[in-house]
Amino acid sequence: MRAFASAGAIVESGGAFFSGVRPIDTARRRRAIEILLEQAVIPQLLRANSESIAGAAPEFARVDVEAFADTTLSADERAAADYINRLLAAGAPIDRLYLSLLAPAARLLGERWVDDTLDFVQVTTGVARLQMLLHELRPHFVAGAANSTRRALIVPAPGERHVFGPMMIADYLARAGWSTSWESDTTSAVIARRVREDSIEMLGLSCASERHLSALERCIKAARHAARGHKLAVLVGGCVFDDKPQLAQDIGADATAIDGPHAVAAADRLVPARRKLDI
Repeated sequence: MRAFASAGAIVESGGAFFSGVRPIDTARRRRAIEILLEQAVIPQLLRANSESIAGAAPEFARVDVEAFADTTLSADERAAADYINRLLAAGAPIDRLYLSLLAPAARLLGERWVDDTLDFVQVTTGVARLQMLLHELRPHFVAGAANSTRRALIVPAPGERHVFGPMMIADYLARAGWSTSWESDTTSAVIARRVREDSIEMLGLSCASERHLSALERCIKAARHAARGHKLAVLVGGCVFDDKPQLAQDIGADATAIDGPHAVAAADRLVPARRKLDI
């Protein structure tokens, strides 16, 4: 699932690691980004959002995603948040920002790391700021969600360290009414214990590298064994499944999905909502 492992970057949760990261932009680069946002990108996006009607959600072009991704690397650590807040103030649907701006920006940072356009510290800083944005946006994103007794646990596969994708998937499930939690650094034993003790019905696992598939398969077997007294559905995602969705069943999962909305659809299909009984 691309949103599960959208950047492929190695990012730990918590702010302590990132608090010591130095700004990477020169004054000239920062000013160039600010000018681009103020004079070109933001006005264009504000017009697009002000013109959207009847629930129509604007798509963001590659250039928009690139401009937003650049704000996550700015010397101003609030630049990305300010960018998003302006779009929200103009009426941009928050789910469209999640799906068409935040997730693609994380993927773009990963691509730039792979092609050596950005170094590890830059990508880590950018994705960390995207994670902080998700923390800030989550109350707004899940506002009004119906309460549900269906429980989901979303985690990176053992050995994986990316957390942006799992965080986003957890938000989508919570918005759809699931009681959702996520963990950033887990082992098969920890996941199995959570499944057993918390009566987890949906386990979502993110995997970005084929070298972790064997560990993921063992993790799924351990989780199913731990479930014993209740049915457990397993959903997997990450770039490793994008071109090979059949791998999901090969390692014992029930389904795979490419993004948040597809994850919700798969989860609802695998674990239908229980109807309330009239007494």
